Amino acid sequence: MPHHATATAMTRSWIRQHLPAVTSDALDDLQAVATELVSNAIRHAQALPGNKLWIQCRADEDHVEFSVVDGGSGSTPVVRPVNLESADGRGLFIVAHLADEWGARCQAGGRKEVWARVKL
Repeated sequence: MPHHATATAMTRSWIRQHLPAVTSDALDDLQAVATELVSNAIRHAQALPGNKLWIQCRADEDHVEFSVVDGGSGSTPVVRPVNLESADGRGLFIVAHLADEWGARCQAGGRKEVWARVKL
């Protein structure tokens, strides 16, 4: 995916194409989670070479795990208290609410992977 705002819509489309058998409620949750993770990577992290992000979905019988790999940001993502007067800052709060679990892993070369597991 491009490290650009257009990646959020492209990610939602990619999920619909590659996971057509997922129930509509789970698909809605997964798309919301994926949108927040991709948006955060664009906003807060460096791009991978070629101005890219990597996305990946892995599914089992009960969950879909969606992950985004970026060029790193030097910080670990954390859920922050929601400021109702702010126009942003709710992304990981939404992810934590919709996903069964989520986290971040450091990878070689300074890359960071942020992932979330959504129940089917």
